[in-house]
Amino acid sequence: MAKTASVVLTQSLSDTKRTTSFNHSTNDDEIPTIDYSMLICSNDPDQRLKSLQYLAYVCEEYGFFYLVNHGVPDCVIERALNGISDFFDLTEEEKKDYEKKNSTDRIRWGLGFSPGDHEAVKREYLKVLPHPKFEGPAKPAGFREALEDYYQRNREVIINLAKAVSKTLGFEENYLEKEFELETGADVSAMNVYPPGFKPNTQIGLPAHVLTNGKYKSPMHRVILNNEVRRISVATVHGPSLDTFVKPGPEFVGESHPPAYRGMIYKDSLEANGYHEIDGKSCMAQLRL
Repeated sequence: MAKTASVVLTQSLSDTKRTTSFNHSTNDDEIPTIDYSMLICSNDPDQRLKSLQYLAYVCEEYGFFYLVNHGVPDCVIERALNGISDFFDLTEEEKKDYEKKNSTDRIRWGLGFSPGDHEAVKREYLKVLPHPKFEGPAKPAGFREALEDYYQRNREVIINLAKAVSKTLGFEENYLEKEFELETGADVSAMNVYPPGFKPNTQIGLPAHVLTNGKYKSPMHRVILNNEVRRISVATVHGPSLDTFVKPGPEFVGESHPPAYRGMIYKDSLEANGYHEIDGKSCMAQLRL
């Protein structure tokens, strides 16, 4: 029987220094904020219920949010970011040790342009598979350990978020964890550096993913650049094993809600979700029924 998956959780590095009170109101031009401590750690049942209700609202109306008070120490994030920066500062010859050689490579470095861009300034990326078995670059010194520490702590947060999202969907808290088999599933992380002067002709980012058959919103994932400074971004996708067949879960499909997306192998969906010109014609659009 083909396995199914309905949600792919993504997370980017967030500013842990930012603090905010829990607020249900959000303007259209603001990114909603979820307070992890109130959602997961609060001893007040009413507060946790309100937090879950707000999470459900944000997932339905926005599909993304800032996560604050998540407990990942600033120093862990700083070590990871500094290590990423130092890796991209290595010589090109040193980084070429991690150029893609075959589809089974767990560490991949490369250079790229945005679609239609023929400028001399290139975007660099580094992709790793942090889970179920972490492997990271040996250079620079300490980088591998810094990344592993970040991903381990990050994963604890993600597991708890998956439980919270499961509850907002009306299921028992381990629903997503079981559906994705997250204990043995595949995490994929992409680190990108955009140097000063990088001027893509189009917006760049990731297209919308296949989610809960449209119940929870899936926005375009755009990259905003400042051409005067170097920009580093880190995004991690948490999902099932690479050979899993993914499609909207049966719980989200019915007579009044027919399947909105075609199913496909998870590995193929990741490869399809590379960087794209964001013009409303992404490869994911081709999967819609």
